[in-house]
Amino acid sequence: MDKKLIALKNALDKATNIAVLGGAGFSTESGIPDFRSRDGIYNKYKDMNPEAMLSAETLRNNPELFFDFYVDVMIIEGIKPNTAHYFLAELEKKPGKHVTIITQNIDGLHQEAGSRNVIELHGSAKRYYCVNCKEKYDDRKMDKSQFAGKPPLPRCDKCGFMVRPDVVLFNESLDSRNLERSRAELEKAELVIVGGTSLAVYPANMLLMYARKADIFVINKEPVNISRFVGDQNVTVIQGSLGKVFGELMDQGKSGTQSN
Repeated sequence: MDKKLIALKNALDKATNIAVLGGAGFSTESGIPDFRSRDGIYNKYKDMNPEAMLSAETLRNNPELFFDFYVDVMIIEGIKPNTAHYFLAELEKKPGKHVTIITQNIDGLHQEAGSRNVIELHGSAKRYYCVNCKEKYDDRKMDKSQFAGKPPLPRCDKCGFMVRPDVVLFNESLDSRNLERSRAELEKAELVIVGGTSLAVYPANMLLMYARKADIFVINKEPVNISRFVGDQNVTVIQGSLGKVFGELMDQGKSGTQSN
C-alpha cells in the first residue's frame, strides 16, 4: 500500500466517530449513471434539460411527462452494492465504531449492503408516498415490468391520488432535519471521508464546514477543490476509484487477520 492508503487505514483504526460524505461515485461503480460526468445524464439527455424534467414544477404541471422521464432515467434494474458499500457496512459493525454515511444518492445501496446509520440528503427512490393522504409505498409501486410504453401515473390504493417518489426534486428544499443530523455528526467526527463527489452540489458541499475537528480524506477519480470548505485542515486527497481504494483496505484487513 502507498503512504496515503496507509494513512487512511491508520485513521480508520484510530477513529471512533467516522462520517462519510458520499456522492455519485459510490453509485457509478454499480452501474448507475451520474449527472455531471462526460457520460452522465446531463450530456446524454442534454436536449431534454434533465433538471427541468425532474423538477417539482414538471411533476406538478405535467406529471405524465415527469414519470415518462423518471422511469426511463432513474429506475435501473439489477443494480447491486459494490465493494465501497460493503466496506463501509463492515466498518459500521466493528466494536467501538460510530459510522454515519451522509449520502447524496437515492439508490438505497448503502442500506442494501448492510449500513444502518445512513442519512439520505436527497431522499430515496426506494420509497413513494401519496401527495394527498401521504400513504407510503415501496419501490414495487414503480416496478418497470408493469409498464408498456408510456407509464401510467402511479395512483394511491387508498385515495386514488397520484403517488410520487420520496426524493428531493430540482427546486425543492432538502429536509432540514437531515441537514441538522448531518451537521451534528460532522461536528463530532474525528475522521471524515469525502467519497465520489466533486463537491459541486449545494448545500451538501457546505456541510464540510462543520467538520472542524476531523482529519479529512478525499477519494475521487477527478481532482476536488476542497480548500474552500475546510481551509488549512488536515486533508489527504487520494485520486482513484472508491472500489479500488476500499478494496485494497479490505484485502489488507484480511491478510492482517490471517497473519494474526
